[in-house]
Amino acid sequence: MNQRSYAVLDFETTGFNARGHDRVVEVGVALLRHDLTVEGTWSSVINPERDLGPVHVHGLTGAACLHAPIFSQIAEQLLAVLDGRILASHNWSFDSRFLSAEVARMGPEWLPEGICTMKLAGRVGLPRSLDGATSELGLSRQNDVHGALEDALLAAAILREYHDEVADELPLPIQSPRLQVVSSRTPVPREIAAPGAKRRVPRSLIPGLDEIPWPRLDPQHEDSVEEYCALLLDVLGDGEVTPTEVEMLKERRRELEIHGPIADQVHNAIFDGARRLAWADDKLLQWERESLAVLAAHLGVQYVEGKPNDKIVAMPASFSGQTIVFTGDSTEPRADLEAIAYAAGATVKGSVSKSTTLVVAADPTTLSGKGRRARELGIAIISVADFLAVTRQ
Repeated sequence: MNQRSYAVLDFETTGFNARGHDRVVEVGVALLRHDLTVEGTWSSVINPERDLGPVHVHGLTGAACLHAPIFSQIAEQLLAVLDGRILASHNWSFDSRFLSAEVARMGPEWLPEGICTMKLAGRVGLPRSLDGATSELGLSRQNDVHGALEDALLAAAILREYHDEVADELPLPIQSPRLQVVSSRTPVPREIAAPGAKRRVPRSLIPGLDEIPWPRLDPQHEDSVEEYCALLLDVLGDGEVTPTEVEMLKERRRELEIHGPIADQVHNAIFDGARRLAWADDKLLQWERESLAVLAAHLGVQYVEGKPNDKIVAMPASFSGQTIVFTGDSTEPRADLEAIAYAAGATVKGSVSKSTTLVVAADPTTLSGKGRRARELGIAIISVADFLAVTRQ
């Protein structure tokens, strides 16, 4: 191909653990020309040779997948479709992990690079969820069938609209690995394998949940937190959290090394964002109260019902002359943070008083005594990530 072209893909899967027991149950690919118009599509339902996992998410049953090809039987055709194109997907980390894992089961290790339209959506100020982002573009699903190909086409629409944002940082077109294929079968699209397959129309626990700002952590954990938040909001977004999904999330947290203070920050930030959404109209309805209680239980955070009263914090240009108090266990040692503050010309104190001008917290929604005292006095609370970002300017 003389001009670059694109393949936007999406996988429906049995769960989150690509390198473990989970498998792909459907793949969809939208093929785009160099001008980002749709050139064609390719898709197939896949027999995962195991339980289908969360059927309410992907809508595919064992009966639909029983006579579908296994991944190895369509892999060569899929890779031929992708070959020579720039890849993209909505949540590239998730989809590329499953693509790599399925190919690795046939021999070669392969870690392709691609464009993440979820990150692209966040960069331009859209909701990060696929439905939320495309809704802002005036697009919606044609019906309640939720399939890989439809998701790939929706992600392609985001790429088409905001391609200029990533034009200077495009990955190279991929070279597909060569496979040893024992048997091959014709792809079986969803409309043939599962005609009329339905996924119930979801009702999020909190409307607008995907618009919640994700927590900003240090660069070391940024990608892991972003991927985990995407998975978490996918699970919460359909209004139903099953025991299986809870275990999936726990397993993925372990793999991403999101635990202790990091997990607490993420979960508290999601709950605080949901609480602000519920209170956006200055009242809390009974169903919103019940939803927040359920959300807090799922996240393992303390349920706080009251109206948020934190003021919007304007980031200072520097910390020179500030009196700073640190609170909470962050990934950065407290001694290092205090040294950075002193070097920036600030004074560090151990407790909050009327002379305190700023509190830096591992979790800005902290319920610690220092946090409560800061709110009583109207003192701004910022995250460790924001503190470090200012000092690095």
